[in-house]
Amino acid sequence: MPSRHKFDELVQGDEGEVRLAEAALFFAVDHCRGLKIAPWLNRLDELGRRVEAQQAGTGPEQIDALRTVLVDEEHFAGDTADYYDSRNSLLNKVLERRVGIPISLSVVWLDICHQLSWPFVGVGLPGHFIIKRMGSDEEMLVDPFNNGRALSRADCRRIVNGIHGQNVPLADSMFQASTKKEILVRMLNNLRAICIGRQAWYEVTLILARMLAVVPGTVELERELTIATANLSKLN
Repeated sequence: MPSRHKFDELVQGDEGEVRLAEAALFFAVDHCRGLKIAPWLNRLDELGRRVEAQQAGTGPEQIDALRTVLVDEEHFAGDTADYYDSRNSLLNKVLERRVGIPISLSVVWLDICHQLSWPFVGVGLPGHFIIKRMGSDEEMLVDPFNNGRALSRADCRRIVNGIHGQNVPLADSMFQASTKKEILVRMLNNLRAICIGRQAWYEVTLILARMLAVVPGTVELERELTIATANLSKLN
C-alpha cells in the first residue's frame, strides 16, 4: 500500500497546527523531483530572524521591517515578465528566484509574520491576493506583489477593476481573512489552470488529488480528476 502523501496528512489535521509555507512546499514536491523541504523552511526561518532584528513594534514598523528585508535587501518582486510561469506557484522556486505571483509572495510574507506572532492574514480579492494586519483601528492592507505597497480599499478596487477590465464591486466580505485551506486551494487552482493549458495531464491529476485532500468530496473536482485521468490514459 503506497504511503500517504505528506501534504494530505498536514491539511487533514488541525488547521491551526499547519504551517502554511510547509504545506505549500509539500505540494511542490509533486512537481520538483528530489525536492527537500528542510532547506527552504530554514531559508524562511533565516528571513524571519532578519525581520525580527529590525525590532519593529507598531503595525507600520512591522510592515517597514518586512519591506526592508524582503524587498530592499532580498528583492522579492512580482513576476510581471512571465506571470503564468508555473514556477511562480511553487514556493521553493519563489524562494529560489525571488519572484512570484501575489498569493505565493504573500505566503512568504505571512510565514515570517507567523514566526514573529504578528497578526497578519491573507486576503483573497478577485484576481489578486494581498495581506492585512488585524487588530488595528486603521485597516492596514499590503501588496507583496507590488513591493509591499500599502493599499487603501480604493487602491484595491482600482487593481481589481484593472485586472478584470470592468467595475467589480468589492463587498466588505471580500476583505475577510482567507483560511490556510482556502489559500492552498487557490494556489493549487492557479497551478492547475497552467497545467491544463499545457495539457500536462499527469501534473493535473496530482494537483486535483491534492485539492481533494483539502476539500474532500467536492463533486466538481472529482469529475475533473476523472477527465484528467482519461486524458492521461489517451497519451499512454
